[in-house]
Amino acid sequence: MKKKLLYAALVLLLLVGGGIGFVSFKVGQPVTAPLPPIKANTSPEAVARGAVIFHSMCEGCHRAPGAERVTGAHMVEVPSALGTFYSANITMHPTAGIGTLSDEQIARIIRYGVNRDDRMTMMAQSAMSDEDIAAVLGFMRSGDPVFTPDPNQMPPTQLSLVGKILIYTMGGMDVPNRPASGIHAPPRTDKLAYGRYLAHDVFDCAGCHTPGLDSKKGEGPEAFSGGFEFEDASGAKIVGPNITFHPTGIGNWSKEDFGVAIRDGLKPGGTGILRMPMPRFRGLEDDEVEALYEYLKSKPQLATKAK
Repeated sequence: MKKKLLYAALVLLLLVGGGIGFVSFKVGQPVTAPLPPIKANTSPEAVARGAVIFHSMCEGCHRAPGAERVTGAHMVEVPSALGTFYSANITMHPTAGIGTLSDEQIARIIRYGVNRDDRMTMMAQSAMSDEDIAAVLGFMRSGDPVFTPDPNQMPPTQLSLVGKILIYTMGGMDVPNRPASGIHAPPRTDKLAYGRYLAHDVFDCAGCHTPGLDSKKGEGPEAFSGGFEFEDASGAKIVGPNITFHPTGIGNWSKEDFGVAIRDGLKPGGTGILRMPMPRFRGLEDDEVEALYEYLKSKPQLATKAK
């Protein structure tokens, strides 16, 4: 009996060790993703649109507190149990940054999360429209001071074993199954569809306002109910708030309250400042604010869970 138990334990140990070795090998291996045939749109309207998206979705990770440029940062908000994470330098420096990358290579990073070395490097915005990606590229090519070439280079991200296993098991190494081009936003006149596009495919509201780490959590039963935990730059704990229209969420907010909150970072009635790192979507147009408001209002009203 003892021999059988020892044999079973040895087999289990080999299976676990082999599984860990396999996961460690797979994470970080080159992947295949097409180059989207998307070029920078440098029209004034597109550059302005790209600035709104970049400042709200890209700058927070790639610009360290107090830095003048997007030279990369230590991402302290990522739980340390997953490893030590650093964002890349995305200034126009030719070697430390992205100065030598083509529009198509940058578009591939945005749509598929795949860098110049064919490795997964960031969470992809895979369903962002071709037009919005072109607008982001236009802003990045606009000569804005945040992209001034800078030789600063951040250390490589170091995943812990837990981080590797989590990323692998949750599909973090899977290239998004999206076409290289031909993705378009719904018309703005369709408030719910356009609001959904903004909430999921552009601004990823579920990322901070839904518990858990599953990349598909925004489509799950707890979407937008709050509860996602992370840390600010000082190490203080932050819990993403409930943004469903339940009374414990934003059920008492008017459309005007909502607009002031997401544009200016102020609570209803100007009673206080919303806690960072909530980005300010200052450039959002009125119909975009309305679309987001109506979309969130259409979602199930979920009570904030007690902690």
